[in-house]
Amino acid sequence: MNARATGRRLTLATMASALVTATAVAASASPVPEEPEARPEVEMGEFEPADFTEQAGRLPRDLVVAVERDLDLSPEQYLAQAATARAATDVIASLGDAVSSAWLAGRDLHVVVKDRSDESLAAAAGATVHVGDALTDAATAARSQGRVVYIDRRAEEVVPVEEDLLPVSARSSRAPDPDARSEDDTLRGGFGYWTDDDLYVYECTAAFTGVLANGSSAALTAGHCTEGESGPLDRLTGLLGLSLTDDDGEDDGDGSLTEGDDTGDSPVVENTEHDGEQEDEQDADAGEEALGGFVDGASRYGDGHDTALVAIAASWTVRPEVSAVDDEQAPGEGLEIFDSIPAITGAPACSGGAASGWTCGRILATNTEAPVGDEIVTGFMFDACTVPGDGGAPVVIGNYALGTVSGSTMTDADCAERDRAESSHVALGYALAGAEHSAFALYEDEWSLSIYVGTPEVTAPVEGDVTGQQPTIRGRIDAAAGTTVTVTVGGADPVEAEVRADGRWRAPLEDSLTAGEHSYSVTARHTPTTGGETTVSETVTGSFEVDEVAALVVATPADREATSSTRPRFSGTGEPRARISLKFDDQTTTTVVDDDGAWTVTPREARRAGRFDATITQLAGDTEDETIVEGIGIVPGAPLVSDISGGVSNGYVVLGTAMPGSTVAARVEPFQPEDSGEPTASAREHVAQADESGGWEVNLGDLPPGKYTVSAVQAVDDLISERSAAATVDVVGLDARGTRAADPDDLAETGTSPAPFIAVAAILFTLGGSTLFWRRRRSTSPA
Repeated sequence: MNARATGRRLTLATMASALVTATAVAASASPVPEEPEARPEVEMGEFEPADFTEQAGRLPRDLVVAVERDLDLSPEQYLAQAATARAATDVIASLGDAVSSAWLAGRDLHVVVKDRSDESLAAAAGATVHVGDALTDAATAARSQGRVVYIDRRAEEVVPVEEDLLPVSARSSRAPDPDARSEDDTLRGGFGYWTDDDLYVYECTAAFTGVLANGSSAALTAGHCTEGESGPLDRLTGLLGLSLTDDDGEDDGDGSLTEGDDTGDSPVVENTEHDGEQEDEQDADAGEEALGGFVDGASRYGDGHDTALVAIAASWTVRPEVSAVDDEQAPGEGLEIFDSIPAITGAPACSGGAASGWTCGRILATNTEAPVGDEIVTGFMFDACTVPGDGGAPVVIGNYALGTVSGSTMTDADCAERDRAESSHVALGYALAGAEHSAFALYEDEWSLSIYVGTPEVTAPVEGDVTGQQPTIRGRIDAAAGTTVTVTVGGADPVEAEVRADGRWRAPLEDSLTAGEHSYSVTARHTPTTGGETTVSETVTGSFEVDEVAALVVATPADREATSSTRPRFSGTGEPRARISLKFDDQTTTTVVDDDGAWTVTPREARRAGRFDATITQLAGDTEDETIVEGIGIVPGAPLVSDISGGVSNGYVVLGTAMPGSTVAARVEPFQPEDSGEPTASAREHVAQADESGGWEVNLGDLPPGKYTVSAVQAVDDLISERSAAATVDVVGLDARGTRAADPDDLAETGTSPAPFIAVAAILFTLGGSTLFWRRRRSTSPA
């Protein structure tokens, strides 16, 4: 989405003349500074999207859709950028007051320092350093004059927000119908709720779950959601999307709706003011505990704040997750919350509102003071779509909490009704941490965030593996970067490891183990960065064998695994400093096992496609160990449709190139303009065999006049390529002798198509395995 067009642009020159007269230091990055006297406490890291594949698989599907739609990112790229943002905020915090402003540009952290003496330390931390910044000075000057602005770094402009930021509680005159209920009494953050007074019904969203000082549960929401037209709202009337009733199923006289006595054991709503203490009294007939109201004294709206707490009764099973409504306006899948981080300009941010569901954008500014309705709120600006009903909604980056939705310039009721690419609307989020005006700064020890720490998974050594006498225990976990993993082997002293951003951890054992079987236990724990209760994972146990020489273990790839990479990566464990040899596709590549027992080797580029066996050998002194991985697949690339030959008298033939000996299926179908709305016509498939040089051809046959597209796939063994770019051909009609005619010069790419038809795939599978005589697996002896 694009928020650049929010009101009139203020260029750097305009800001200088209209708002302030000052000398601004050039904003370009300074020359490479000298080495600092001291090393930085924290440094930026490199985060590759491929490292986050497993974490990406656990993201809620609706969130993935929003990330791809609004940010044009894959879930792996999104998580890599989240890891970059977390590292950047740690670097900024470590540099302290030396940094006057900072932003992310892709993977690069930019910081502005006030003094050149701070330049070298910031550069050593991995940041691009600016000594002074004219845009920052201009934006600061505009804000001092009461303007709400942000900096567009690409356009090098200061952009004012001309539209009003309004509180995003939804107001109506009719109570919502409770059309569903919690089947297992589980409550996640992100749930919608409604309150009422004598005039209206108000709908909002509760964000992150946490724990009050007395040990009871409470969820964070927006302070403006506790304000009604006639004054403060002291009660929570109902939950959106959940059936919550009194035991007699009747209206309780205060505006809440009930459905009858068929709600099972679902908790009811208690319309009383809460003081943070759990109610001891229960309805004697219903036997149900109350869902709490707003925590007394915790609501703040104005003077820089917009926050409140909703008390949650013990009858709920509260999870450290957030979810947003799905397409059917029901609670969606949960996103585990690992911890919180401060907002940083340029980072992605996604909101999960009870009205809009998941929407994403970029953070435009941090620590920004803005009027939200009639009150002043300080927070971060971002350009995700938020609408009435999203007030108090969680704002996240990856699995980390950023804050809650406070205000928005979006007044439409549905995000789907606007053009996201052209939208100029912005939202204001109230920060969870990292700012003077934030929930943690306000509540201190009175409320702490509930966080998720998954169960550790040990990836090496696994049951049955044989290690050396000083093995390294490796694994992964769904938890915050910096989570502590404790490994205990037998009666030895525990060894601790720190979780990386991608969830992986490694714990080298310091003491040598005796030969034989050893058992281990692994536990993880993490305390939120802002303080609070430490969350401890479940303990996992297992065992492995120890010998004088560690056995060779191949972790990846597995038998029959396929990849489109012509250089598949092999990895595993073995004896430290032993030599590893990989024989793959008639090529041999070697490497040496690291001191901690890990090895990785990548063969030279494969010359062919198909399935091959790989032989991995470890040589440790006089001890040799060998493992064979069978049937590793190298998927062929898409074939090329290169030309159309022939003429009116002898017909037209499609020509192309592919892997020598591969089976090619060419698809010919009537041209279909994109988004035409017309039904897809039946396609014709033509199967051919590529010759020894890779050439192939198919006869188009008898085609009615018209425009057609031609595309193709190829198969080697059971591996089928992606579809090629399509070419177009015009069949212009009959000549005097009744022969079909085509224009061989009209050949152009029209895009790509996904997988081939199922029927053709079966043909390719059958032909591919029987005709490709030139390929031999490593284990097959040549004739």
